[in-house]
Amino acid sequence: MKNENDSLLIEILSKTNWRHKIKLSNDIYTPGYCAENEWELCQLPKSLKGLSFLDVASNDGMYSYIAEKKGATKVVGVDIYGNDEILHMTDSWDISKPKLIKEYFNLSADFHSLSVMHLSELKQKFDYVLCSNLLAWLTDPFAALKSMSDVTNKVLHLREDISTLKGKPALELVHKGDGSCYYNPNKEYFIQVLTQLGFKKIEFSVINERNLLIERLSKQCLVNFEIGTPIYLNPFTMQEVSKTDSTKLHICLFIYKDYYFIERLGWVKKENIKTQQPFVLGRRYPYLTAFNKIMKNKLNLEKNYVIKATR
Repeated sequence: MKNENDSLLIEILSKTNWRHKIKLSNDIYTPGYCAENEWELCQLPKSLKGLSFLDVASNDGMYSYIAEKKGATKVVGVDIYGNDEILHMTDSWDISKPKLIKEYFNLSADFHSLSVMHLSELKQKFDYVLCSNLLAWLTDPFAALKSMSDVTNKVLHLREDISTLKGKPALELVHKGDGSCYYNPNKEYFIQVLTQLGFKKIEFSVINERNLLIERLSKQCLVNFEIGTPIYLNPFTMQEVSKTDSTKLHICLFIYKDYYFIERLGWVKKENIKTQQPFVLGRRYPYLTAFNKIMKNKLNLEKNYVIKATR
């Protein structure tokens, strides 16, 4: 692992919008919120030895990195990448982050800016194809499933919200405007479509999304600070990038020594933190009451599943 003086590590920790939390050393992680234990949560294989692996919607590259550690012979990650440090489901992702992870760990994985609809442009097939939490954001989930099926040799592994609608195959419209999902397919939809696409075995396993959120949030905290508090580029230099303009609560995703990483802002010195409080789901924290209600309602409408389709 690299040390604090490594320029690559410094560059990684100077990025402000990480989604994936990847272990860089014994006490340093990329400051995201989706941790590496999601590999097991998604019931992905303990070994990929001898298999090629395609990571659809690869984001910061965490699943690609793990796949290579698990022995995959070839790893490719695809997403809608750009050159701006944006973190939003419907905008492009910063291509520099997976490339930094590739260089840091000396990976052979390749990353391409490519829509799920155009996977044929890769001109190859993969033994194991993973797609996590993407279909709901698309206006044509069938076309996406067809595109992924066309490049799958053995297993298509999905993680998606599934509508609780019963009966015939259906797409439940859940779109509420810009920046929200479009459809949640029901189980019957996945069964019919994946069967038509040539998969012989289709398995469903529910993910306890509430427990996942509790686990995620237990690693975070809420902090605030005075207006004008310096925001630093990384925890190794005194280079200021801006000053805070609000005293509202902010999410702290990671603490390294005397620095707090503040979501979407950067690094703040511990000495400048005015208050700190847990960010967990529970009745003792009334400021999360609305969030609790939203999650309760959401989980009554659909559940997050692993869908494993095998040729």
